[in-house]
Amino acid sequence: MLGNSVSAQYAGQVIGPLAAGWVGGVLGTSAVFFMTAIVAGAGTVLAFGIRRRLTSHDAVNPG
Repeated sequence: MLGNSVSAQYAGQVIGPLAAGWVGGVLGTSAVFFMTAIVAGAGTVLAFGIRRRLTSHDAVNPG
């Protein structure tokens, strides 16, 4: 599991800047910030959804 986690982290450190550079080159700098806001918002919604699901499951089935 640690190997998969570290591999995903390294892949993200390469793919993220490459994608942002491409978006910035093709669509402009403001598009990079807009896409960053969309990704951050999607991550926030996903995190709250997972947290809600886990806490509702724990309330029904403690232990």
